[in-house]
Amino acid sequence: MTTMLPRRALAGFGLMLAAPAIARAQAAWPDRPVRMIVPFAPGGAFDVVARAMATHFPRFANGQALQVDNRPGAGGTIAGALAARERPDGSTFMLADLAPNVVGHEMFAALPYDPRTAFVPVVHAVNIPTVLVARPGFAARDVPAVIAAARAEPGRLTYSTPGAGNAVQFMMEHFQRLTNTRMTHVPYRSGAEAATALVRGDVDLSFTSISSALPFLQDGRARPIAVSTARRVATLPEVPAIAETVPGFDVAVWTGVVAPAGITPDLLARANAVFNQVLAVPELRENLARVQAADVVGGTPEAFGAFITAARERWTPIIRELGIRLE
Repeated sequence: MTTMLPRRALAGFGLMLAAPAIARAQAAWPDRPVRMIVPFAPGGAFDVVARAMATHFPRFANGQALQVDNRPGAGGTIAGALAARERPDGSTFMLADLAPNVVGHEMFAALPYDPRTAFVPVVHAVNIPTVLVARPGFAARDVPAVIAAARAEPGRLTYSTPGAGNAVQFMMEHFQRLTNTRMTHVPYRSGAEAATALVRGDVDLSFTSISSALPFLQDGRARPIAVSTARRVATLPEVPAIAETVPGFDVAVWTGVVAPAGITPDLLARANAVFNQVLAVPELRENLARVQAADVVGGTPEAFGAFITAARERWTPIIRELGIRLE
Protein backbone atom coordinates (compact mmCIF):
# COMPACT_ATOMS: atom_id res chain seq x y z
CA MET A 1 0.00 0.00 0.00
CA THR A 2 1.27 3.44 -0.90
CA THR A 3 1.44 5.96 1.94
CA MET A 4 0.68 9.60 1.06
CA LEU A 5 3.11 12.04 2.72
CA PRO A 6 1.74 15.36 4.01
CA ARG A 7 2.46 18.36 1.79
CA ARG A 8 4.85 19.83 4.36
CA ALA A 9 6.84 16.63 4.45
CA LEU A 10 7.01 16.51 0.67
CA ALA A 11 8.18 20.13 0.54
CA GLY A 12 10.82 19.44 3.16
CA PHE A 13 11.98 16.35 1.30
CA GLY A 14 12.26 18.41 -1.89
CA LEU A 15 14.39 20.99 -0.12
CA MET A 16 16.64 18.23 1.21
CA LEU A 17 17.17 16.97 -2.32
CA ALA A 18 17.78 20.47 -3.66
CA ALA A 19 20.14 21.58 -0.89
CA PRO A 20 23.19 19.56 -2.04
CA ALA A 21 22.74 20.82 -5.60
CA ILE A 22 22.56 24.44 -4.39
CA ALA A 23 25.60 23.89 -2.18
CA ARG A 24 27.56 22.46 -5.11
CA ALA A 25 26.54 25.40 -7.31
CA GLN A 26 27.63 27.86 -4.65
CA ALA A 27 30.89 26.06 -3.98
CA ALA A 28 31.66 26.10 -7.71
CA TRP A 29 31.59 29.91 -7.80
CA PRO A 30 33.88 31.39 -8.84
CA ASP A 31 35.46 29.00 -11.30
CA ARG A 32 37.30 31.78 -13.16
CA PRO A 33 38.77 35.21 -12.30
CA VAL A 34 36.18 37.76 -11.22
CA ARG A 35 36.17 41.34 -12.54
CA MET A 36 35.51 44.33 -10.27
CA ILE A 37 34.69 47.51 -12.18
CA VAL A 38 35.80 50.60 -10.23
CA PRO A 39 34.33 53.97 -11.29
CA PHE A 40 37.45 55.96 -10.42
CA ALA A 41 41.10 56.12 -11.40
CA PRO A 42 43.85 54.12 -9.68
CA GLY A 43 45.14 55.52 -6.41
CA GLY A 44 41.88 57.02 -5.12
CA ALA A 45 40.01 56.02 -1.99
CA PHE A 46 37.74 53.53 -3.77
CA ASP A 47 40.60 52.00 -5.72
CA VAL A 48 42.40 51.38 -2.42
CA VAL A 49 39.32 49.54 -1.11
CA ALA A 50 39.00 47.45 -4.28
CA ARG A 51 42.65 46.42 -4.23
CA ALA A 52 42.50 45.59 -0.54
CA MET A 53 39.61 43.23 -1.27
CA ALA A 54 41.45 41.79 -4.28
CA THR A 55 44.42 40.90 -2.07
CA HIS A 56 42.35 38.58 0.12
CA PHE A 57 39.66 37.45 -2.32
CA PRO A 58 41.36 34.26 -3.64
CA ARG A 59 41.56 32.80 -0.13
CA PHE A 60 37.76 32.54 0.03
CA ALA A 61 36.97 32.18 -3.68
CA ASN A 62 38.42 28.86 -4.80
CA GLY A 63 41.76 30.54 -5.43
CA GLN A 64 40.31 32.79 -8.15
CA ALA A 65 41.54 36.36 -8.56
CA LEU A 66 39.53 39.55 -8.19
CA GLN A 67 40.70 41.72 -11.09
CA VAL A 68 40.32 45.48 -10.60
CA ASP A 69 39.16 47.30 -13.74
CA ASN A 70 39.31 51.09 -13.35
CA ARG A 71 36.83 52.93 -15.58
CA PRO A 72 36.79 56.59 -14.49
CA GLY A 73 34.79 59.38 -16.09
CA ALA A 74 31.40 61.13 -16.15
CA GLY A 75 31.00 60.99 -12.39
CA GLY A 76 31.31 57.21 -12.43
CA THR A 77 28.51 56.64 -14.92
CA ILE A 78 30.88 55.32 -17.61
CA ALA A 79 31.61 52.45 -15.24
CA GLY A 80 27.92 52.17 -14.37
CA ALA A 81 26.87 51.87 -18.01
CA LEU A 82 29.54 49.22 -18.58
CA ALA A 83 28.57 47.17 -15.52
CA ALA A 84 24.86 47.40 -16.31
CA ARG A 85 25.46 45.68 -19.68
CA GLU A 86 27.36 42.72 -18.21
CA ARG A 87 25.89 39.25 -17.83
CA PRO A 88 24.61 38.52 -14.30
CA ASP A 89 26.62 35.31 -14.10
CA GLY A 90 28.96 36.22 -11.24
CA SER A 91 31.88 37.09 -13.49
CA THR A 92 31.53 40.88 -13.09
CA PHE A 93 30.70 43.14 -10.17
CA MET A 94 30.96 46.87 -9.58
CA LEU A 95 32.22 48.94 -6.69
CA ALA A 96 29.20 51.14 -6.04
CA ASP A 97 29.17 54.91 -5.66
CA LEU A 98 26.57 57.62 -5.26
CA ALA A 99 26.32 58.92 -8.84
CA PRO A 100 26.53 55.73 -10.92
CA ASN A 101 24.48 53.55 -8.59
CA VAL A 102 22.07 55.84 -6.77
CA VAL A 103 21.24 59.22 -8.31
CA GLY A 104 22.77 59.27 -11.80
CA HIS A 105 19.36 59.26 -13.45
CA GLU A 106 18.57 62.55 -11.69
CA MET A 107 21.64 64.30 -13.10
CA PHE A 108 22.38 62.83 -16.54
CA ALA A 109 19.75 63.45 -19.20
CA ALA A 110 20.95 60.64 -21.47
CA LEU A 111 22.07 58.01 -18.98
CA PRO A 112 21.85 54.67 -20.84
CA TYR A 113 20.71 52.74 -17.76
CA ASP A 114 18.57 53.29 -14.67
CA PRO A 115 20.53 52.94 -11.40
CA ARG A 116 17.32 51.99 -9.60
CA THR A 117 16.85 48.81 -11.64
CA ALA A 118 20.19 48.01 -13.29
CA PHE A 119 21.94 46.57 -10.22
CA VAL A 120 21.43 44.22 -7.31
CA PRO A 121 23.11 45.10 -3.98
CA VAL A 122 25.60 42.46 -2.79
CA VAL A 123 27.28 43.91 0.29
CA HIS A 124 28.02 47.28 1.90
CA ALA A 125 31.82 47.45 2.05
CA VAL A 126 32.99 50.60 3.85
CA ASN A 127 32.13 54.09 5.02
CA ILE A 128 35.01 56.57 4.69
CA PRO A 129 35.09 59.85 6.64
CA THR A 130 36.16 62.98 4.85
CA VAL A 131 37.82 66.07 6.26
CA LEU A 132 37.03 69.70 5.51
CA VAL A 133 40.36 71.33 4.69
CA ALA A 134 41.35 74.94 4.11
CA ARG A 135 43.96 76.55 1.87
CA PRO A 136 47.19 77.93 3.34
CA GLY A 137 46.60 81.31 4.91
CA PHE A 138 42.82 80.90 5.20
CA ALA A 139 41.81 83.01 8.20
CA ALA A 140 39.06 80.80 9.64
CA ARG A 141 40.48 78.00 11.77
CA ASP A 142 37.33 76.20 12.91
CA VAL A 143 33.74 75.54 11.85
CA PRO A 144 32.17 78.53 13.68
CA ALA A 145 34.66 80.86 11.99
CA VAL A 146 33.96 79.31 8.55
CA ILE A 147 30.24 79.82 9.09
CA ALA A 148 30.76 83.41 10.22
CA ALA A 149 32.94 84.21 7.20
CA ALA A 150 30.46 82.64 4.79
CA ARG A 151 27.56 84.57 6.30
CA ALA A 152 29.45 87.84 6.31
CA GLU A 153 29.96 87.81 2.54
CA PRO A 154 27.64 85.28 0.87
CA GLY A 155 29.25 83.69 -2.17
CA ARG A 156 32.76 85.00 -1.55
CA LEU A 157 34.19 81.78 -0.10
CA THR A 158 34.95 79.12 -2.70
CA TYR A 159 35.20 75.34 -2.54
CA SER A 160 36.62 72.80 -4.97
CA THR A 161 35.19 69.42 -5.96
CA PRO A 162 36.20 66.62 -8.36
CA GLY A 163 33.33 67.69 -10.61
CA ALA A 164 29.72 68.83 -10.67
CA GLY A 165 27.39 66.19 -9.25
CA ASN A 166 30.17 64.61 -7.20
CA ALA A 167 29.51 63.53 -3.61
CA VAL A 168 31.80 66.32 -2.41
CA GLN A 169 29.42 68.90 -3.88
CA PHE A 170 26.50 67.23 -2.12
CA MET A 171 28.38 67.33 1.19
CA MET A 172 29.11 71.03 0.86
CA GLU A 173 25.58 71.84 -0.22
CA HIS A 174 24.29 69.88 2.79
CA PHE A 175 26.63 71.90 5.02
CA GLN A 176 25.37 75.18 3.54
CA ARG A 177 21.74 74.20 3.99
CA LEU A 178 22.27 73.33 7.66
CA THR A 179 24.27 76.49 8.39
CA ASN A 180 22.31 78.98 6.25
CA THR A 181 25.41 79.93 4.28
CA ARG A 182 26.27 80.34 0.61
CA MET A 183 29.64 79.58 -0.99
CA THR A 184 30.77 79.32 -4.62
CA HIS A 185 31.33 75.90 -6.17
CA VAL A 186 34.45 75.48 -8.34
CA PRO A 187 34.40 72.05 -10.05
CA TYR A 188 37.55 70.37 -11.37
CA ARG A 189 38.06 67.22 -13.43
CA SER A 190 39.39 65.00 -10.63
CA GLY A 191 40.06 64.79 -6.93
CA ALA A 192 43.75 65.40 -7.57
CA GLU A 193 43.01 68.65 -9.43
CA ALA A 194 40.59 69.78 -6.72
CA ALA A 195 43.23 69.15 -4.04
CA THR A 196 45.95 70.87 -6.06
CA ALA A 197 43.74 73.96 -6.46
CA LEU A 198 43.29 74.09 -2.71
CA VAL A 199 46.96 73.81 -1.75
CA ARG A 200 47.82 76.33 -4.47
CA GLY A 201 45.40 78.76 -2.85
CA ASP A 202 43.00 78.98 -5.79
CA VAL A 203 40.02 78.01 -3.61
CA ASP A 204 39.31 78.32 0.11
CA LEU A 205 37.89 74.95 1.14
CA SER A 206 37.26 71.38 0.09
CA PHE A 207 36.13 68.05 1.46
CA THR A 208 38.58 65.24 0.77
CA SER A 209 39.32 61.74 2.00
CA ILE A 210 41.67 61.59 4.96
CA SER A 211 44.19 59.45 3.06
CA SER A 212 44.37 62.07 0.29
CA ALA A 213 44.56 64.97 2.74
CA LEU A 214 47.23 63.62 5.09
CA PRO A 215 50.29 64.50 2.96
CA PHE A 216 49.07 68.09 2.65
CA LEU A 217 48.19 68.34 6.33
CA GLN A 218 51.49 66.89 7.49
CA ASP A 219 53.64 69.31 5.50
CA GLY A 220 51.46 72.35 6.16
CA ARG A 221 50.17 72.87 2.64
CA ALA A 222 46.60 72.70 3.95
CA ARG A 223 44.90 72.93 7.34
CA PRO A 224 42.17 70.65 8.71
CA ILE A 225 38.95 72.31 9.85
CA ALA A 226 36.75 69.36 10.83
CA VAL A 227 35.82 65.78 9.91
CA SER A 228 32.50 65.04 8.27
CA THR A 229 31.30 62.16 10.44
CA ALA A 230 29.37 62.44 13.70
CA ARG A 231 32.43 61.61 15.82
CA ARG A 232 36.15 62.37 15.63
CA VAL A 233 38.39 59.80 13.98
CA ALA A 234 41.48 58.14 15.41
CA THR A 235 43.63 59.21 12.45
CA LEU A 236 43.06 62.90 13.26
CA PRO A 237 42.17 62.85 16.97
CA GLU A 238 42.66 66.59 17.50
CA VAL A 239 40.39 67.57 14.61
CA PRO A 240 36.79 68.15 15.72
CA ALA A 241 33.72 66.77 14.01
CA ILE A 242 31.47 69.22 12.17
CA ALA A 243 28.61 67.81 14.25
CA GLU A 244 30.16 69.39 17.35
CA THR A 245 29.09 72.73 15.86
CA VAL A 246 26.37 71.67 13.42
CA PRO A 247 24.17 69.03 15.12
CA GLY A 248 23.05 66.29 12.77
CA PHE A 249 25.85 66.68 10.25
CA ASP A 250 27.10 63.15 9.60
CA VAL A 251 28.28 62.37 6.07
CA ALA A 252 30.77 59.79 4.84
CA VAL A 253 31.85 58.58 1.45
CA TRP A 254 30.69 54.99 1.11
CA THR A 255 31.03 52.10 -1.26
CA GLY A 256 29.92 48.51 -1.62
CA VAL A 257 29.60 45.74 -4.16
CA VAL A 258 26.73 45.47 -6.65
CA ALA A 259 25.98 42.94 -9.38
CA PRO A 260 24.20 43.37 -12.71
CA ALA A 261 20.44 42.86 -12.37
CA GLY A 262 19.30 39.29 -12.93
CA ILE A 263 21.83 37.50 -10.73
CA THR A 264 20.26 34.37 -9.26
CA PRO A 265 19.49 34.19 -5.52
CA ASP A 266 21.90 31.32 -4.90
CA LEU A 267 24.74 33.07 -6.72
CA LEU A 268 23.97 36.31 -4.88
CA ALA A 269 24.10 34.45 -1.56
CA ARG A 270 27.45 32.89 -2.43
CA ALA A 271 28.93 36.23 -3.56
CA ASN A 272 27.67 37.93 -0.41
CA ALA A 273 29.24 35.22 1.75
CA VAL A 274 32.62 35.49 -0.01
CA PHE A 275 32.78 39.28 0.12
CA ASN A 276 31.76 39.25 3.79
CA GLN A 277 34.61 36.83 4.50
CA VAL A 278 37.01 39.13 2.68
CA LEU A 279 35.78 42.17 4.61
CA ALA A 280 36.18 40.30 7.91
CA VAL A 281 39.94 39.74 7.43
CA PRO A 282 41.64 41.58 10.34
CA GLU A 283 44.54 42.74 8.16
CA LEU A 284 42.17 44.35 5.66
CA ARG A 285 40.14 46.06 8.38
CA GLU A 286 43.25 47.35 10.15
CA ASN A 287 44.85 48.64 6.95
CA LEU A 288 41.73 50.47 5.78
CA ALA A 289 41.24 51.96 9.25
CA ARG A 290 44.84 53.15 9.37
CA VAL A 291 45.07 54.48 5.81
CA GLN A 292 41.55 55.84 5.31
CA ALA A 293 39.95 55.88 8.77
CA ALA A 294 37.46 53.59 7.04
CA ASP A 295 34.69 51.78 8.88
CA VAL A 296 34.28 48.31 7.34
CA VAL A 297 30.59 47.37 7.29
CA GLY A 298 29.65 44.06 5.61
CA GLY A 299 26.19 42.54 6.05
CA THR A 300 23.33 41.33 3.90
CA PRO A 301 22.23 42.39 0.41
CA GLU A 302 18.97 43.59 1.95
CA ALA A 303 20.78 45.87 4.41
CA PHE A 304 22.86 47.40 1.62
CA GLY A 305 19.73 47.84 -0.48
CA ALA A 306 18.05 49.74 2.36
CA PHE A 307 21.16 51.91 2.72
CA ILE A 308 21.10 52.77 -1.00
CA THR A 309 17.41 53.64 -0.81
CA ALA A 310 18.07 55.94 2.15
CA ALA A 311 20.94 57.62 0.24
CA ARG A 312 18.65 58.20 -2.74
CA GLU A 313 16.00 59.75 -0.51
CA ARG A 314 18.60 61.93 1.19
CA TRP A 315 20.33 63.37 -1.87
CA THR A 316 17.62 63.50 -4.55
CA PRO A 317 15.91 66.61 -3.09
CA ILE A 318 19.26 68.44 -3.05
CA ILE A 319 19.97 67.52 -6.67
CA ARG A 320 16.54 68.72 -7.74
CA GLU A 321 16.77 71.89 -5.67
CA LEU A 322 20.13 72.75 -7.23
CA GLY A 323 18.94 71.79 -10.70
CA ILE A 324 22.03 69.66 -11.38
CA ARG A 325 21.76 68.34 -14.96
CA LEU A 326 24.89 67.11 -16.71
CA GLU A 327 25.65 65.99 -20.24
